[in-house]
Amino acid sequence: MTGTILVGVDGSANAGHAVDWAAAEAQLRGSRLLLLHASVIDDPYGERARTLDDSHGEDDGASAPEPGGAHLPVYLEHHRLRLLRAFPDLDVAVDAVRGNPATVLIERSRDAELTVVGARGRSIADRVRLGSVSRHVANHAHCPTVVVRDVPSGVGRAVVVGVDDSEHVHDVLSWGAFEARLRGAKLVVVHAWDVPMGDPYGTWMPSPEMTEGIEKQAHDFVADAVAALGDATTGLDVELRVERGHPVTVTSRLADTAALLVLGTHGRGWFEGVLAGSVTAAALHDAACPVVVVPRAA
Repeated sequence: MTGTILVGVDGSANAGHAVDWAAAEAQLRGSRLLLLHASVIDDPYGERARTLDDSHGEDDGASAPEPGGAHLPVYLEHHRLRLLRAFPDLDVAVDAVRGNPATVLIERSRDAELTVVGARGRSIADRVRLGSVSRHVANHAHCPTVVVRDVPSGVGRAVVVGVDDSEHVHDVLSWGAFEARLRGAKLVVVHAWDVPMGDPYGTWMPSPEMTEGIEKQAHDFVADAVAALGDATTGLDVELRVERGHPVTVTSRLADTAALLVLGTHGRGWFEGVLAGSVTAAALHDAACPVVVVPRAA
């Protein structure tokens, strides 16, 4: 067992997708899975009256919460029993606590190897809700965070890693390479580049030589970053994609057919705090595949 994968769970369908993704990941890693519900108040419709175990039908009662704790919602126990049927060898634990969900998950992430949360839809209202929990956890968690909107089906999907010139590009690439190896998937490393805009009055425009120079620097940067991984890429199918365009456009297109999109939390063009319009913020809201946010090393 390598550690614990922490999943934030509420009663939403997206939380169910997060649970399913995290269970499959825990099975791959040989990790323990902890399903955690956090709320500032108890859900009067979610308190557990009995454990609905299809195989035994036994009632384990509704014990009072520990001081400072919370009642265990029935859907949390349902998830646990469902996973035990699907993954008999998986170590699945559940917990419920009182507190702000984002704050609790961030604090618990100190002891986790991975934190998993569900996303919402794509409306403006859903964007606000995403920002209140999932994006906040992704920005401040002490371990990599995965935001899951849905679980991609099928095989042959690549692990896509978006890289920029941030200081922790090696950490982001290392995480992506590990996941690609774990899944037997192709590792696609993508870097977007562009040239400065010309003067709006036409007095200055980037020259062809400047464009060629910037493109060459982009190719050299990606090649050097991947080479720095050393043996971590041995035996992997690695594809380097250096494309001209906005990072949001480039990464979103590749994410449509990816198993995972891996990004960093900081760096030029990425996620500096909760910066509106940043690549990671856009990916968390729009990407069709799960998005992994790798924090800067302490």
